Amino acid sequence: MDSKNKLLLILFIAVFPFSLFSQSSWISDEEMKFKILVPDNYQKNQFREGTDKILAVLSPDQNVAVRVRAFPASEQVTVDLIQQVFEQNVISGSSRLTQEDGHLNQIPARAAAYAWRYNNMNTVVGSYYIIQNGTGYIVWTLIPRNLLQQRSKEADKILDSFSLLEPSAGNLSVANGFGSPGQQANPQNRHEETQVVLTDFSTGTNPGNDLQLSNISNAFSCFVPTIDLVFGYTGNATGSNFIVKWYNDTHQISVKEFTFSPPDAEAGRGHAFITNNGNPWPGGDYHVEIWHSGNVLGKKSFVVSTQKSQFPESQPQPLSQPGYFSLVSDDACIEHLAPDGYRVSENQTGLSVWKNGSGINMVQQIVIKQNNMQAFISNQISTLKDQGATVINTENFSQSGLQVYQYVYEYGNSLFAYSASENNSAYYLLGFVGNKNERNQILKLMDETGRSFKKANCSGDPGYSGSNPDPVQKSNFMR
Repeated sequence: MDSKNKLLLILFIAVFPFSLFSQSSWISDEEMKFKILVPDNYQKNQFREGTDKILAVLSPDQNVAVRVRAFPASEQVTVDLIQQVFEQNVISGSSRLTQEDGHLNQIPARAAAYAWRYNNMNTVVGSYYIIQNGTGYIVWTLIPRNLLQQRSKEADKILDSFSLLEPSAGNLSVANGFGSPGQQANPQNRHEETQVVLTDFSTGTNPGNDLQLSNISNAFSCFVPTIDLVFGYTGNATGSNFIVKWYNDTHQISVKEFTFSPPDAEAGRGHAFITNNGNPWPGGDYHVEIWHSGNVLGKKSFVVSTQKSQFPESQPQPLSQPGYFSLVSDDACIEHLAPDGYRVSENQTGLSVWKNGSGINMVQQIVIKQNNMQAFISNQISTLKDQGATVINTENFSQSGLQVYQYVYEYGNSLFAYSASENNSAYYLLGFVGNKNERNQILKLMDETGRSFKKANCSGDPGYSGSNPDPVQKSNFMR
């Protein structure tokens, strides 16, 4: 990219030093004749919208998004036209900041930068419009405005790698043997896969322990905090992960992707969900897909409306929720739900282990604050990876005045699901640990407890409430 075309850097000349990705792989699309270099730890999705083919990549913390939209372009299609369509249909409501004709990696391109209010967040969009050899390309990136200085070099490095290929036949492929979650499996190997078939597939809210939804719907209010799906299947799915992909079709973005390993059984059920982190959903059309062994098992569309939904919305769970009691960490001054029946079995400075006989343990940890919470969580995840753990999912959201971080990882046959927050000059971690076969219950416990975090009144005794209180057990374990 020419220096004058580094649109994101034009807006902020002073770029903070940032540790860029150390290992990347080329993603090549032979059909649409392009390749781009993407960090290995980025999420990668590919999907179609009519004749358009879209590659979407997202940083692990979901703060840097890069997309390549490729489509057939007849002689009548101009750069002016594709720019107009993109501005009107994809980044509607944005304000153009800069525009100039130049090059992207020696490819003639029009470059533009925009300020865009997206998902209640101020963002900056950098886009390149290209027409070459009968194909149109829109290569663009999205970064929160407050992170632009720190993350623009990371995004620029990906954009600068965009290259065109010589025409040839094929499909999406990734160098170094990486398989994109949305990539079609090699057809000659499909006969080796055990056939897995969905028996039911529903979206709605309020899943039960039996993984059935209390409210089944394909229409939701933008204020519903969580949208769930549940599904049943037959066929032994072990050996290949289920992948659940959520898309916002109106805004042409990937909302979330979740991967989990099925148990070794001839049938089973699954559950996945998306949350709005306390902000209203963008209104519009959405859909969700379930993948297994490179095949789409099912696809379901739903609508998010700015009007009230037809069924009662999920409300924040009260701390007297049946099946749970209220637990207060006196050290961090944080209150949250904890499942009934758990009793302290091990207690030492900064660590408390609770058990209820189910095989799923609850773990409380207190760490004295050192720098900032985000750096602490990043270091935790990096350390886990260095020790050989597989980090499956990370997420953060605002909850009752606290910023809550959640991360899930596997180590051996065990699954660990943690919620963490910062208060009272301390980091507070609450985790659930058990066998990977108990995945659904472990994730449910993490979600129920983590989304109940709030600041506590620590002026007196913390106390307990709920359907199974145990006033003998105290959660102040730093004394």
